Amino acid sequence: MIKIKRLNKYKLINFKKIINSYIDGVIFVTIGKVITNVSDASSFTEIDCKKGIVAPGFIDVQVNGLGECNFWDVDNLTFEKIDLLRKELVKCGVVAFCPTI
Repeated sequence: MIKIKRLNKYKLINFKKIINSYIDGVIFVTIGKVITNVSDASSFTEIDCKKGIVAPGFIDVQVNGLGECNFWDVDNLTFEKIDLLRKELVKCGVVAFCPTI
């Protein structure tokens, strides 16, 4: 099961690179956003990224459907189908999407 968690008061260290960013060394994240001005770093939980790559979550602005979930077929659309689509998109790095209706 994939767990998504909005980071709040975390310090990311020991990463290889950050995609589309010039940040070097340490990243501070609070309320899901990267911040640069930190007055008390000791209050942040440290996460060792183990030389991994830090990348943003993607927003897909046009999703027609996937598998059994087709947004153009509104008569057969259910919340369960939308939830299955959402879980599949997360595996590809998509954290938000806009359905094409």
